Amino acid sequence: MFNPESFYVELKPKLDEENSWTGELEVHLLTDKENPMDKESLLHLMHLTNLVACCVSYMDEHPDFLETMEQYMLDTPEDLSDIEDRIAKVEYTDSNIVKLSFSSKTKGNA
Repeated sequence: MFNPESFYVELKPKLDEENSWTGELEVHLLTDKENPMDKESLLHLMHLTNLVACCVSYMDEHPDFLETMEQYMLDTPEDLSDIEDRIAKVEYTDSNIVKLSFSSKTKGNA
């Protein structure tokens, strides 16, 4: 499921009784115990992962930074407006096979 060389920032939302997000989050840093990187590389990537994770709290405390990040996101060539096109579509068949199809801007012809 996870790539053992990767580092992940997990955002775990707090939900209310109706399973709606309350606005609260837990932020977790994840990597595989069997990560094959040498110790120095591991420490550098964990530091970078910490910086990325700290952005969540920092944005909450510094609205100007949040605005800057939102503008940066909007100015990037691929924003999140097409997120529905990038979610896998599941097609069930009569057998035990499940087909997944991923849409992309290139439709598989990059």
